[in-house]
Amino acid sequence: MKLTDYIRHFFQTAKDDTENSDGIGRTLMLPKPYYTFYRLGPNHITSLYPVDNDFIEAEILSPNGIIGPKFYENEPEAIEHLNDFNNDWLRTELSPEALEHLKADLLLLAEEHGIASAYTILGSISNEFKEQIGYFKLAAEAGVKEGMVSYGLFSCTDNNLSEGLKWIEKGADLGDEIGMLTMAITLQYGTLTTIDYNRAAHYYRRLIAECNSFYALVNLGVMYVDANYFHTAFRLFSQANALCDEKERDRLSRFGNLRLMENAESCRILLNLPVESRRKHAVIQHHSHQLEAIFMNNKIAPPTVYNSDENPEPKTWTPDEMSEIEPADIAEHESASLDIVPNNALVKYPYDDFVFPTIKVEIRNPEIFGNQHELVFLEKNAHFELNQYIQQNLTMLRASFRRIGYHFTYLPAHTISYNDLDDLLGTYFNTYGSIDIKDYIKSSRTFHSKTRDESSYWEYLFSKEELPADCAGFLRHTPRIADVDRRPYYDYILFPYQPGTYWDKAFLRLFDYLATLPFVDLKTKKHIQAGSTLVIDESFNIFIIDADGSPIGEVKMSILPKTLFFLLLRYRNGVAIKCLSDYRDDLLSIYSMISNRQDINRSINDLIDPTKNSANEKISRIRQAFDKTLSDFDDESRSIFSPQGKRGEAYYVKINRNQVIWKPTSFNIFDTSN
Repeated sequence: MKLTDYIRHFFQTAKDDTENSDGIGRTLMLPKPYYTFYRLGPNHITSLYPVDNDFIEAEILSPNGIIGPKFYENEPEAIEHLNDFNNDWLRTELSPEALEHLKADLLLLAEEHGIASAYTILGSISNEFKEQIGYFKLAAEAGVKEGMVSYGLFSCTDNNLSEGLKWIEKGADLGDEIGMLTMAITLQYGTLTTIDYNRAAHYYRRLIAECNSFYALVNLGVMYVDANYFHTAFRLFSQANALCDEKERDRLSRFGNLRLMENAESCRILLNLPVESRRKHAVIQHHSHQLEAIFMNNKIAPPTVYNSDENPEPKTWTPDEMSEIEPADIAEHESASLDIVPNNALVKYPYDDFVFPTIKVEIRNPEIFGNQHELVFLEKNAHFELNQYIQQNLTMLRASFRRIGYHFTYLPAHTISYNDLDDLLGTYFNTYGSIDIKDYIKSSRTFHSKTRDESSYWEYLFSKEELPADCAGFLRHTPRIADVDRRPYYDYILFPYQPGTYWDKAFLRLFDYLATLPFVDLKTKKHIQAGSTLVIDESFNIFIIDADGSPIGEVKMSILPKTLFFLLLRYRNGVAIKCLSDYRDDLLSIYSMISNRQDINRSINDLIDPTKNSANEKISRIRQAFDKTLSDFDDESRSIFSPQGKRGEAYYVKINRNQVIWKPTSFNIFDTSN
């Protein structure tokens, strides 16, 4: 059976958790079409910052300590929350008098006794950002690793990303757990520095060895899944699950991370497949590259850091530490001579074959996707290889869509958990009235798919069977310009979905296609009536007058742009910028008439100098002046008055000279005999 037929077979026949026997008493799991492997992303950790509270027990709560507990004996809850350190409670619930006393004690310990860790506690119980970052900086400069990481995180909050990364890395290298986790994730996802999978794995290994970190085991395991080393991944996932007692499971559940524990079972099932087929059935959950919690002060997140064209982002990770790879993985890879790059065995479709048929459709409740600058990915059935590509390249795709004017909303068929919405829908949600897509989907059972091979939202959105029985594509809003325009509300742009498609080139062609589609200007534009005139009064002021004699507006521009505009009016066939020196006398005459300046030679010399950009800048200024005056009019109307042409060609003014009223008597713009 060919690999493509093998995959298609699972689409048609596999069922969730179907059990079968191999005939010798063992129970096997028939794999589903694909399994999602979950991992910790940047948005889960960036609301945390570390503090060093080890000194509290010895110096504040101990009778033999420098401070001692005498004052706090009257505040038993304070002692409780200092002992089991809870900075939120201390900051918000402790009496103002006791809080000020605690701050004074901490300052004494830091400044008089050199216990710089106290600065981290001061930062954590402060309510002012400047005060917090100031204390963390003092701790960082004193060599406290927790202070380094906290100061680094707060520096990122303050948009000082390079400074922040430097201190986070320092604290991580000294062994701070949150610092190591932050560094590992930023290196894995490319949030504050370029992607470096080997360095990310280095920090994950340190976290496992030094902190027995659940999240490091999970994320490193997913890296091994991506590299197709499933035996090693299964060992790491199993270790992670073994760490989770009931209390830890409750914590994972509270933060929406319980699905991280599903990876071990998914991995175990996929181990039943041949080694060359496993990666085909594994989808890596994509998390946003935005550090939402860190950057909540100004709602700005750092862009993804991509490597240079000479050193592009690696598609997959090649493990650098062979000693930790399970012998079974090594043996399987050697026997299969396996190239781990996903989908390399499949025949790619030729570049020129990509076309994007568009079908006009109407949807129920059109208000939920009501913005023409939004593209919504929808599919009638789940196409796992296409979804896998989108998830693995989501940040790059969103950036590419933004460059051509679109927000990309990813609404895949396999959304089965409300907790995944933040990752799967992205950061942009169109709001129409009081309806928000994210809240709408979370509250609507119609969007909750119980299986991974069918889109429950499809029937809810589309009222008619206007689309093919199986399809994937992008929904694009096409607003109506006027009542006479009876076009449907939406275009559905079909996209290839067959396994083996050359996805990189398919999306490049899609971007090229979308760039040719116009956006509808929803503001109704007026049209200049025939017979409208351009009037230049005795003071060389420029006015546009409607055909009925009513003024449309004055076109205001400075002297040099006005001089060049009058030259273009004078010569109906236009003037090329490179030939302006041939019109130096004309320009001098016009400039001297409309200005009172004496140093006209220098200004005109700059204007006609082909090595300078002065003339092109003046063309832009002229166009801006007319655009501003005619902002309520359509492009055709503006083109009558504003200079037309392209760089390297002649620029001309389109208006019929019979519609130009020249009132100055001291100089006739249309007299070219002199």
